[in-house]
Amino acid sequence: MRSEPGYFAHFLVQIGVTANEFCTVQVAIDLHREIFQCSVLVVGVPQDEVQGNRSQQSARHGLAAHVCDLFGYFVHRIHLPTRADHESLLVKSRVPRKSELLPSHRGGFSHGEQPMPRVNGVYAEPPGTKGVPNTVIESGKYNTFIDDLVQDANTVRPILAGGTGATTVIGAADALATVSSNIAAAATTNLASATGVVVSVTGAATITSFGTVSAGSERVLYFTGASTIVHNGSSLILPGSNNILTENGDVITFRSLGSGNWRCTGVQKRNTPQIAGFRNRVINGDFEVWQRGTNLGTSGSGGSSLALSLMQADRWAGVIQSPNPGTGSNAINLSRQAHTFGQATVPGNPRFFHRLQVTGVQSGATNSAVYLEQKIERVDTFAAKTVTLTFYAKAASTTTCAVQLTQNFGTGGGFSASVPVAPNGTATFTLTTSFQKFSFTFSVPAVNTKTLGSDGNDRLSLFFVLAQQSGTLLGNAYGSVGNFATATYDISRVSLVEGDLMGDTDPFSPRALQQEISLCQRYYFNTYADGVSPGALSFPGSYSWNVVSASGGVTTAKFPVQMRLMPSLTSYNPSTGATGTARDTTANADRTLTFGSISQGGCYLAVASGTAGNALAVHVVADAEF
Repeated sequence: MRSEPGYFAHFLVQIGVTANEFCTVQVAIDLHREIFQCSVLVVGVPQDEVQGNRSQQSARHGLAAHVCDLFGYFVHRIHLPTRADHESLLVKSRVPRKSELLPSHRGGFSHGEQPMPRVNGVYAEPPGTKGVPNTVIESGKYNTFIDDLVQDANTVRPILAGGTGATTVIGAADALATVSSNIAAAATTNLASATGVVVSVTGAATITSFGTVSAGSERVLYFTGASTIVHNGSSLILPGSNNILTENGDVITFRSLGSGNWRCTGVQKRNTPQIAGFRNRVINGDFEVWQRGTNLGTSGSGGSSLALSLMQADRWAGVIQSPNPGTGSNAINLSRQAHTFGQATVPGNPRFFHRLQVTGVQSGATNSAVYLEQKIERVDTFAAKTVTLTFYAKAASTTTCAVQLTQNFGTGGGFSASVPVAPNGTATFTLTTSFQKFSFTFSVPAVNTKTLGSDGNDRLSLFFVLAQQSGTLLGNAYGSVGNFATATYDISRVSLVEGDLMGDTDPFSPRALQQEISLCQRYYFNTYADGVSPGALSFPGSYSWNVVSASGGVTTAKFPVQMRLMPSLTSYNPSTGATGTARDTTANADRTLTFGSISQGGCYLAVASGTAGNALAVHVVADAEF
């Protein structure tokens, strides 16, 4: 090997072919012009031993040409503009191993091939393979091109070349489901910067946009913090038109609609999701269930501490209270009212709303209040969580009201004192004569340092404070609200759900009516038709059985659901409305009725006399409310 001025070098290389043959390759390289020349001599077996053997002669000529091509490929792939690179060439000048060849050429090279590499996985045809008019196509180059295309068509195509990088369906799916680097949550969490389809969104923010990605693209987002994704009817469409509050471990899938618009196509919460509709912890928030009847009023006179509490719509208690009474009477009336069919102000087209009328107040009473309350079972409900209260309300005249939660730890044993919870921000709202939407968030305290009572009556209470003369009655900090006077208050569509959902159009999450009835029956159940007040003269729904002997008869009464605790029971005669008796419909007589074996699931009914075979009927009310 020796070097010539002008970066010119030539050298000899011997290559073993078989045990008896070898090649001597003479290569001359002009490093300045980047061209080379080579010649090959195959030596070994004497020429006269292969005279007349055309196949062997052809093989030798093919070998010589192939060796030239290999050296040509190697030199063609290296650009050496310096003397140092010249020395590097002299060291590296050898036939490349098969493992060093480009992927599309590892099957070997054909005669005359000048293999071209893939650039970023994309194949380019070798020079000289395209046809030119009035010229001869070189078979070697053309065949090389065809061979490359055949091999490329039968080889895994890289993703960057428009392929899947795999040979199986599952392999392709796995290859294309690439994992992106993390993206920090922000108002615009730009998914256009994602490096894969599975993206971890870190931190917390209020997210209103995901940037612009081509239509049809899908991104699977894994959230590590408590972000709020805000619904928008065109640019960020979320299920039920509700905001989504994320927490660590939530997985949410979005599909681009193009032009910066996205649609949520799937939500998998870290915790097991509740049955649809059960995120709203208010029961009968649409005021569909009225087991006690649809209208009830009562009044009471002063002279002592006076508190009137009525429950008409299931789970809702209307209260008027005067701890320091005056003269005259406090009186309220609770009733079911019908929405105008097809009205659009209150969403979901509810049929009914709740009306509380103050029809009388004591003169001179102090520290008085009027409120509507629902007691939600278990004081640890929403503990250490942010919750959103949403409702619609109006009044007969403009007035100011307030909302409040209270953690009540029950009674029995050494229980902790109740904890009033005011909403974040202002607690008050102003009612007008038309329905309006109101929303409040609460930060509910933790309960880990509290002591629970032993009587099983702990609860989280929701208060709509309609009028109050001071702030001491319910232990709140907002003081006086409204006017303790005759008034009418209407309320509809009440929901209390976890998370900050102030931006939700309607977080109510409706349930099927039968579900709502069953939830109500855990606390109160009667055998009358819905809307019929206990004591009404009505037979439909009553328990019925037959007298066994002159000593009477017994039957089992099973409640429709397991009740909150062992209920108090009252019987009503369907013929007279009187309590404590069943009706002997055969003899048109009344029989004294007793209860036995009372449990959360049922009881037995017994009469002590009668004529064998006579039919009996009775209505039953089971009450397990707080």
